[in-house]
Amino acid sequence: MSSLEMVEFINSQRGNDEAYLQHKHFLAKVPQVLGEDGSAKFSANLPDAYGRDRRGYQFPKREACLMAMSYSYELQAKVFDRMTELEEGRPNTPTIPQSLPEALRLAADLAEQNGKQALLIEQQKPASVSQFHP
Repeated sequence: MSSLEMVEFINSQRGNDEAYLQHKHFLAKVPQVLGEDGSAKFSANLPDAYGRDRRGYQFPKREACLMAMSYSYELQAKVFDRMTELEEGRPNTPTIPQSLPEALRLAADLAEQNGKQALLIEQQKPASVSQFHP
């Protein structure tokens, strides 16, 4: 899970009275939680909405849970469950494309799905009544 996804997930779990977590504040906390050497292992360039690289992290399950635990045990359990869902290939929440190529890929996949469903619906339509009466 990327640091951008973690921040998005953390913010989605916050109540209305809780402050919004900014990615830059999350980045500053990573070396404190994982250590300087530990955090460097997971450093990654993550594309922004315009496809430009931005500094971030790509965490495996253990480190994602450690980061979540630094906020709360309840959040740690939710991150653990989310990571397990991702590992099993059954995400329950859609991911937001982080770059133009990702958005175009998602749009193409959805258009293809819609086309297949429309064709299936057309094929499954019952024959018109006039075909049954001479």
